[in-house]
Amino acid sequence: MVVEKVIKRVVKKLIAAGHTCTSILDYRYRCHEFKGEWPPVFVVGAPRSGTTLIYQLLMSAFQFAYLPNVANTFYRCPITALKWGMNWCKTYQSTFSSSHGYEKGCMAPSEAGNIWNRWFPYEKREGFNYTPAGWLSPKARREIHCLVTNVEQIFQAP
Repeated sequence: MVVEKVIKRVVKKLIAAGHTCTSILDYRYRCHEFKGEWPPVFVVGAPRSGTTLIYQLLMSAFQFAYLPNVANTFYRCPITALKWGMNWCKTYQSTFSSSHGYEKGCMAPSEAGNIWNRWFPYEKREGFNYTPAGWLSPKARREIHCLVTNVEQIFQAP
């Protein structure tokens, strides 16, 4: 039992170190900010309120930029992961099904919680799940803007 806990802790630290190392892959994108051509569209809502279905409908009916599962998995280098996914994964085709907001597939749209949790508070880390006024630093705002405009540029879509 003790050995299992130690192994889990070591594996968690190795995964965290791996994510930290991969952040260098997005360095050149963080320094290249595009002027956004379109206003961003965010689908926001409470769990079990239909946001995943709306997201799937938007992705199927219109051309929108989005953060896919592969970017959420490699959340420290989401732009590089997105480019890799566009080259190596099957094109997204919605099945209009999901399991608690998760749709299978490398390029399926993701809620991107791992990515957004880099900047916004969440219960497991800060102890609350709302964003107080003034939470985001100017650096964090620039990083978010850079992420959104780079994803928009990659897809050539809002």
